[in-house]
Amino acid sequence: MKRVLVFLGLFVLLMSDLSAQLEKIQAAFIYNFAKYIEWPVSYRRGDFIIGVLGDVKLETELKKIARVKMIGTQKIKIEHVASADEIYDLHVLFVAKRRNKDLSKIYDVYKNMPILIITDGADFYYDINFVVVDGHLKYKVNPASIKTKGLKIKEKLIKLSVK
Repeated sequence: MKRVLVFLGLFVLLMSDLSAQLEKIQAAFIYNFAKYIEWPVSYRRGDFIIGVLGDVKLETELKKIARVKMIGTQKIKIEHVASADEIYDLHVLFVAKRRNKDLSKIYDVYKNMPILIITDGADFYYDINFVVVDGHLKYKVNPASIKTKGLKIKEKLIKLSVK
């Protein structure tokens, strides 16, 4: 019985460490996505704002990046978004998997605005979507949606995505 408890304890510890790694990787991806997107001129002033809906751990990792990095000449600011109704002057919105139920509403309201919508495991309503392929974190790109928003995506970002 004691061995089982030790094993379970190690398993829980390992899983929590893997989860922390996932948020670090996603945060790095999001930062790099932002560098490969060109926003309209009016969005190139002030802070570069990334909103996070439904993932406090990812928010924490993005704040670490924001302390030391910039997007072009813009300081990065991370905003906690508690609900789909709180989305406003963002450059990027990340929607956590557990909030995918809100994507239809979010996408309908913001589909023509220059807000890059990044999702985790969504089937629809995204500009960039995280997916796991053979145990590795990858991403899909929806170039038509990005273009409709008046954003320009660099070809390299598309080439590195999964189809």
